[in-house]
Amino acid sequence: MPNQTPQTPSLHDEARARRRGALRRGAILTACVLAAGITGCSADSALSEASPSGADFEGDPNDGPGGNGGDNDGQGEQEPGDPPPEPEFVPEVEERFTFQAPRSSRNYVFVANSSLDSVAKIDAETLAITSIEVGDRPTIVQTHQGENLAVVLNEGSDEVSVIRAGDGDDYVRNLRLPPSMNALRIAPRGDFALAWFDFRAAQQDEEFDLDAAAPPFQDVALIDLEEGAERVLHLTVGFQVTDVSFDDAGQRAFVITRTGISVVEMDAIDRDRAILPVPVVEQQIEDDIEREVAITGDGRFAFVRTAGLEGLNVVDLGSRQIALVTLSDIPTDLDIVPGQGKALAVLRRTSELAVIELPAAIEDPESVRVIALGEEPAGLVELTPDARRALVFTSVEERKAITVVDLETETFEVHPLRKGVRGVSISPEGNMAVIFHSRLEGTPIPGEPEDDFIAKSHAYSLFDINTGYSKLETIPTEAGEFIFSDLTRRLYLLLSDPARDVRQLEIIDLTSFRTESLRLGSPPEHVGLIPNDGSPRIYISQEHPVGRMTFIDERSDEIKTVTGFELNSLID
Repeated sequence: MPNQTPQTPSLHDEARARRRGALRRGAILTACVLAAGITGCSADSALSEASPSGADFEGDPNDGPGGNGGDNDGQGEQEPGDPPPEPEFVPEVEERFTFQAPRSSRNYVFVANSSLDSVAKIDAETLAITSIEVGDRPTIVQTHQGENLAVVLNEGSDEVSVIRAGDGDDYVRNLRLPPSMNALRIAPRGDFALAWFDFRAAQQDEEFDLDAAAPPFQDVALIDLEEGAERVLHLTVGFQVTDVSFDDAGQRAFVITRTGISVVEMDAIDRDRAILPVPVVEQQIEDDIEREVAITGDGRFAFVRTAGLEGLNVVDLGSRQIALVTLSDIPTDLDIVPGQGKALAVLRRTSELAVIELPAAIEDPESVRVIALGEEPAGLVELTPDARRALVFTSVEERKAITVVDLETETFEVHPLRKGVRGVSISPEGNMAVIFHSRLEGTPIPGEPEDDFIAKSHAYSLFDINTGYSKLETIPTEAGEFIFSDLTRRLYLLLSDPARDVRQLEIIDLTSFRTESLRLGSPPEHVGLIPNDGSPRIYISQEHPVGRMTFIDERSDEIKTVTGFELNSLID
């Protein structure tokens, strides 16, 4: 078995010496802020999931929370002749855009009903509803859109239900899990799933009794989904699982923990096993420092962004060696470039975008290319699907601009906006983006100056990446979940505020920039897409005593609503 001894001197000792000058003293700040509809987390975007967010910061962003700055490193007042203190580091607040249940397979939508210990299967074509009995208190449903497969986590009975849906009888297999599992993810090929205990999710779940649970901090269940031979294998990994990801081939799972990365060769596991983690730092002195871990698509390397470190650790997951790539500042965001073995790191204080290629950056640190963005705001980055361009912006300042960087020519253009930026999502074809804006406190007042009215309004902008043209849309409440459609080049966006009777779906044409509002029968909660064998449907689940879901036929625009998942269904 591999061990956790220090790394070889060639990488280990040199990196340790450089790190002494790279780690800044002072408070390490992490902000995860909650709001409605969009998921956001700062400084730890690969390690945690939260509810939708926005953030308000008082005072100078470089002064830290409260705007006072405070004593540097707890050393008291500065003595004459001492160098000026460095301002505390304030992390960016990155929107994650991760949405949960219900889930769709190729032809069905699956909705867990925790009260009745069942899952409702809704046919996208006929809207026929089938109630499928599962284990006790089903909470999470994961599906595979290449087939009609659903995997259900039953927290009440510590079981997982594997459902293979069909026009006739549905195949259901219940399997025992280790106790207190509350997170589930299915592999890209649909042949395995992993379940684990998510401590942060348990803290936010009012129904989860942490005192009685005896949390399994180092246990993971590997669920083999082979039809007719389903089974659960028990894995022991590093301490406190924070995330699970997969390589592009779907062959390996990466269990990210506070003490490293356990690499699971799923096809090769045939019995219960302990999989020691690959360390992501040279010496595991403290494991509670916030980190972002991003793994290349081929599964060879992991990039690790650590709060307070002026650089990135690069971990060779095969040899378990660690190299430090030093940078001019603390990176505030990290993105893997798909299929290219490289990453982008944003350096806010120096307003730079670093391009780090592997393995070149390990062998020659001078190979790191830096794109200087001048005085423009930098803090977060979003890549287009073809990885040719990047959108760079900041979420901690009210900077009304976004920068489009051409990664091939390493040139950039800055485009003005009407409001500050809270988050950005790029359409699948890569030419359009939706920009979700921050807002100032207060209620917009008719008759006040236009700029003041806009500053206090909820809003998003449609942004043409090719031309820089943008269209601002003010909305009555915080933007909720959304989904892009490849077929119609539309964006579907939920707006919900029961207190103000806001319950609508925004249907946005990304070609004409025209927006239509569809008022729904109940407040919307989730939106998704069902492939449905080439006749896709958009579904909108809504808050309703017996369940309500609206379907939109993407080809005909026909709208139908089904009410009563567990009662006799009524089609409106």
